[in-house]
Amino acid sequence: MKRLTNTLFKFLFCLFAGILAKDLKAGNENLLSGSYIIDMGVSPQTVANGLKPYGLICDLIINYQIPIKWVINPSKAKDGLDFTYNGNDYNGGPFIIPSEYIDSTIQSVIAAWNLKGIIGLYTTSSITVPVYATIRAFPNLVIDQQSANLITPYFTNAEISSSVYFIGLPSDLSLCDDIYAMPHADPAWSTHSYLYDYVVNQGGWFWSSCHAVSVMENLSDPNPPYHQLDFLSTGLQCYDSAKCGSITEWHTKNVSDPITYNTSYNSEPVMQFIGNMDDATRNGSEQWYIPLSTSTWRSTTKRTVTTASGSAPSEGVLMAIGHAYGDTANGMVMYEAGHEHTDGTVSHQVAAQRAFFNFLLYSVINKGILLTGQGPLSINSGNDSTFIVTPVNGTAPYTYSWTSTIAGTFSAPNDSITTFHPDSVSGNSSTQISVVLTDACGRSTFKSWIVAIYPPNGMLPVQLSDFIGSELEENIVLKWTTASEINNAWFEVQRKLTGQEDFADIAKVMGKGSTNIQNSYSFLDTKPQSYPGTIYYRLKQVDYNGQHDYSWIIGIDYKPQNISELIIFPNPASNAIHTNFVLKYSAKVSLDVFDVKGKLVYVVLDQVNLPAGTFQGFIPLQSLPDANYYIRLSFGSEWFTRKFVKLNN
Repeated sequence: MKRLTNTLFKFLFCLFAGILAKDLKAGNENLLSGSYIIDMGVSPQTVANGLKPYGLICDLIINYQIPIKWVINPSKAKDGLDFTYNGNDYNGGPFIIPSEYIDSTIQSVIAAWNLKGIIGLYTTSSITVPVYATIRAFPNLVIDQQSANLITPYFTNAEISSSVYFIGLPSDLSLCDDIYAMPHADPAWSTHSYLYDYVVNQGGWFWSSCHAVSVMENLSDPNPPYHQLDFLSTGLQCYDSAKCGSITEWHTKNVSDPITYNTSYNSEPVMQFIGNMDDATRNGSEQWYIPLSTSTWRSTTKRTVTTASGSAPSEGVLMAIGHAYGDTANGMVMYEAGHEHTDGTVSHQVAAQRAFFNFLLYSVINKGILLTGQGPLSINSGNDSTFIVTPVNGTAPYTYSWTSTIAGTFSAPNDSITTFHPDSVSGNSSTQISVVLTDACGRSTFKSWIVAIYPPNGMLPVQLSDFIGSELEENIVLKWTTASEINNAWFEVQRKLTGQEDFADIAKVMGKGSTNIQNSYSFLDTKPQSYPGTIYYRLKQVDYNGQHDYSWIIGIDYKPQNISELIIFPNPASNAIHTNFVLKYSAKVSLDVFDVKGKLVYVVLDQVNLPAGTFQGFIPLQSLPDANYYIRLSFGSEWFTRKFVKLNN
């Protein structure tokens, strides 16, 4: 058996638009009349209209368990349109509070923040907007103690309590910490080597600014395995002479204009700010970053704001973001130049600080605890109904706290499974059932239901007796049964793909109106996604009068076929056989050559991690005797085999 080296098997890698991993969080959502739009695109930007909205979001999430919709148009221009409502254009990544969670208490909270300078309005009709994600938590943040005073004013400006962060050192970091923020600092390997384990092994996120960046990117372990903290580059020029160990290249302090805001990243979450931020970075010891003459930015590093110095992939930058070492399994890293972002013009200050807060929100979207669960559409008062939630991510053990906005009792108010017994009501009503989950690290998130409450002898609009799903040849078959229906106009089938935050409508199935007999329904979802993972479904039942309720949620473990085809040519072959195959999603792939007796003669790829894409290569055959052979391409339980003939010329 001969093991081929990378030089013998040369892959030419190309990606096609249909195979690229997409942002799975974005999707259009219909938000009901009475929702509140927080306008993030007001110009000029001020602390009041640009930063205090983050304080309102934090207040609503932590103190009232209100989910917030972050709206970002995926095809927007810089400062461009996210959506239009009633003739008003909204941009800058606006936030929306859904109307079903707004009662008199929340209206009072919003009014109080309006007095602080937040600008927004209540909708008077439903609106469909491109929701990037739903925010239900705030991250656990640790700020480096060397210069924590450079960041804490951001929270003062936004009126966010200091309880959301902790001031410490890299040695304090643990699995309980989501983000480490290090402004102006003088890191050393002895004190900051902990960042490697935190970002790589724990998946922690990291933000840094000023000369802490170039010093840190050049730090390396003097002993094996010689790790270097060059998260986003392969080495940066120093901010000054002899300040970065053995690095002899350093750059000038002043930035080379013009500054460019990279249009490729207009819809990136961190770029949701209005106008420019560069004036706020023109201070301190390091006002921009650039790789060494022999180095580059990593190919996965997004250089969102660049200077006139250098050229890609080694241009100067004011702001960059990406997964550490280009590996999506590692934490996300972001650099923002400048000593403090409370300098320069006010609008630039607000933009720079918004980028920081956007990074915090971005982290909980990707790292935060997700609660899945199920509960009834509606309840007859005096009856018991069961609610169930299951946490995804976070650190066990978990604690739970159930509440209702209508009088009633929970059988297990501090468990993941509980029954709710509402007190009797004389007329139709509704309640918000909420559960707040806190993990062992103190992270919190929540899940809420808006549930219709009917009098003891009232009739539920739809008695849903069954709702199930199963996979069939890469399709999902959904089936549900009703015991009775009253004024049931239709069901909207809603789906949440792997990685998405929220549900999206995918089909409408007409109801039976009013009936007391059992009715069965079904829907076939054809090839919903090209990668494995759990897909969630629910039903939205809509009455003739427009009122609606939701079913419980079901999850389907989806495992589509990955390798679409294996092509080999020429056949017969003399010197080499060419191969071509497509992966629909990343996988560990093996490619082997066997003789007709099943003996392994070549290992071309041995459990190699490959991303989604099209792969072409060739296998040299000169050392093989003339005979029949088989090439086998395998991925998990999937495999393709092709026969070929080796013949000399």
